[in-house]
Amino acid sequence: MTTRVRRHEVPADRVSSVQAPVPSPVSPEQTLTDLLEWQNSETHGVAELTGPPGSGRTQTLLRLREAVPGAVFVDATGLTSEDLIERVMEAAGLDVPPERRADWGYALRRSSFSGGLVIIANAQRAGRTRRSSEPDRMVHRFTVELAVAGRLKVLIERDMPDARSRHRNVVVALQPSTGEEAAEAVERQLSRTDADALRALALAEVRRAPLVVWTALARALGSHTGRPADATSTLRSASQLLEVDARLGLLP
Repeated sequence: MTTRVRRHEVPADRVSSVQAPVPSPVSPEQTLTDLLEWQNSETHGVAELTGPPGSGRTQTLLRLREAVPGAVFVDATGLTSEDLIERVMEAAGLDVPPERRADWGYALRRSSFSGGLVIIANAQRAGRTRRSSEPDRMVHRFTVELAVAGRLKVLIERDMPDARSRHRNVVVALQPSTGEEAAEAVERQLSRTDADALRALALAEVRRAPLVVWTALARALGSHTGRPADATSTLRSASQLLEVDARLGLLP
């Protein structure tokens, strides 16, 4: 199913902006409390969850999904905004014919899911390629359109710096993790890992790279640097640093 994003008329009181908030970082427990209060409120259709790596963003999103019956959870990795609309409509049980898919907002607000919660994880990984502008589009523009056109509450994970001077979204920030053991474990893994092989993986433009592609990139980088880079051994030594889909043989 292919969906085209149609721009919807947004009431003036919903698009007028205020000085961008600079939230004080709070604990995961307080973050969950704040998000539940926002979910139960009548104001603000969009909330953003931010925080440094390892602060517990994903775990907080999953806990919120469990706490809110009927919430739709979407992992935005590799998705466009159009893909995300399709996931939301499928979760809402909407089967819209092709000629009416541009009217997704109308379909959502007329459905039983109107007023529901959409949780978007990994927005920083949205888009088909690593240099895609989709993360910026999804966080800064699409979430408001989804919330207003579909009459939904939308919570999106954000890890990119906020360059906006004004907006109306609720922003909740997690405190940095104090897990020294986890940080030390990552440092130990990095010390045993072939840095050139990881650099070769970073050269892959796609979000998910098959092992054969990573191996080819490692060989090409090795011929350039004069140092061999072993993707297979790096996959084993850096298993906690990489997300591996064993069924498909893909690496993000």
